Amino acid sequence: MNDLRKPGKYILISLSLCLLAYFTARTYHQSSLKDKASFGPSVVVETSPTVTSALPPAHCFGLFVALDDHDPDSITFQRYRVGEPISVTVTVLVFDAGHLLLTEGRFWRDYTISVTDRQGHSLPMTEYGQRITNNDRSPNIGGIRVDRDTPYRVQFRIDKWFDFSHPGVYTINLTRRVWVAGAAQTITGNTVSISIIPPPPPP
Repeated sequence: MNDLRKPGKYILISLSLCLLAYFTARTYHQSSLKDKASFGPSVVVETSPTVTSALPPAHCFGLFVALDDHDPDSITFQRYRVGEPISVTVTVLVFDAGHLLLTEGRFWRDYTISVTDRQGHSLPMTEYGQRITNNDRSPNIGGIRVDRDTPYRVQFRIDKWFDFSHPGVYTINLTRRVWVAGAAQTITGNTVSISIIPPPPPP
């Protein structure tokens, strides 16, 4: 009887370790990613060197999405006035002793971003966002390793790509493609929400 319970026990332990690592990573982001206050329309990337790794494939990994420190009390819900910059940081994290690979360069080939209002309607893209997604000719760089000691993060101005010109509450969902043991996988990030409020009245 005890032997039948062991696999489930080990699965629960593994999930608990992954959750513990996730919340540890959340604290890491809250303390260490606040030094970049503003970003231009281009994507800012921080990566580890491209190397051949002897590490085994990762089994416990995730995608963490954080808003800037506009409101230091929260990194998953922020308030902005119409026209204010909205910066998002996305980090790929490995929680075990393995590694995974990813590419960078053509952002919209690796990521999907969904922004919806409270009614579930998709937010339209700006003219700039449409141009970038339809005409991205950036070179794609492959074989970038991510492991527990070398996370991968990218920062961008989402208000440059989506039209936040109307007050309301919006939800941002994001996925990213990675490669584990030669196979492509899609990882889903945590949901973040923003509230857009009207600009201050003229003096």
